[in-house]
Amino acid sequence: MLQLYAVPQFPEGVIFQQDGAPPHYGNIVREFLDTTFPQQWIEITNVIHSVTPDVLTRVWEELDYRLDACRATNGAHIELP
Repeated sequence: MLQLYAVPQFPEGVIFQQDGAPPHYGNIVREFLDTTFPQQWIEITNVIHSVTPDVLTRVWEELDYRLDACRATNGAHIELP
């Protein structure tokens, strides 16, 4: 699917982030990614390990704030700082 539909539409220099789900991470997929995106694909597990507990806490607080704003406006468009 990537090879036939997605890759031909990617701009040059795109970086592909892999989520690491077992169906997306078989040997054939990794070989394809290594060939198609040499040094340009990122495993989500590598990125996740760089997230500190403090950052994660702030993200959840921000998400909670934004959900409250959506609830208060009944889902209307809102501008947040």
